[in-house]
Amino acid sequence: MVGKLLNLGVDVVTVDYEGSSEEESSNKVSLKTKMNLLKELKDLYTKIEKGKSFTVTPLKKIVSDLVDECICKRPKYNKMTEFDHAYSVHSLNVGIMALLTGMRLEYNKDKLINVTLGALLHDIGKAVDEKNHCEEGYKLLKDCQEVPPTVYIVPTQHHISNLKANCHEFSKIISICNTYDNLLDKGLNVKDAIKEIVAQSGLLIEEQYIKAFLYSVLM
Repeated sequence: MVGKLLNLGVDVVTVDYEGSSEEESSNKVSLKTKMNLLKELKDLYTKIEKGKSFTVTPLKKIVSDLVDECICKRPKYNKMTEFDHAYSVHSLNVGIMALLTGMRLEYNKDKLINVTLGALLHDIGKAVDEKNHCEEGYKLLKDCQEVPPTVYIVPTQHHISNLKANCHEFSKIISICNTYDNLLDKGLNVKDAIKEIVAQSGLLIEEQYIKAFLYSVLM
């Protein structure tokens, strides 16, 4: 399977990196949208860290705008690297990759919003306890009336090693995107990162999801 995937063009792909000072481009998600998401994510983490009540409704509104923008632009993925809150930057990268993958799978707008929201919130439990962030994230989101089950289950299933055969497709997509961003942050190149994802996935993630990720994010 690795050979087939690499034959899709991964061996010649490079990753575009983007900082908060990059100029606007017609084939990128707008910097304004990204900064709105980053600021909202940071505020959400801060409220949870301080034990304050929170809602994801403002975040969902920005996600809806992001989905509209991506449907219109069909943007190329650019990895964000510069912001003063590391969890938010990682979550943003995972969120945009999940959205683009969902678009490749021809998700409708509601599904695109939910897979993106799940990706943006996959690490939210780190605001409570980094070591046990999967369980804490699940508990935080399950108590939110505006968060559907396909989203609040994601914190417990965003690592490939935690997947089960019957996991929801959102969790499979988000685990690919999460693993990929983490591997790049560790210094792996694109080809080696994909090989590692395929090796970890085994029979747990169907080829259609990995292919959709490759075509939408790396091509």
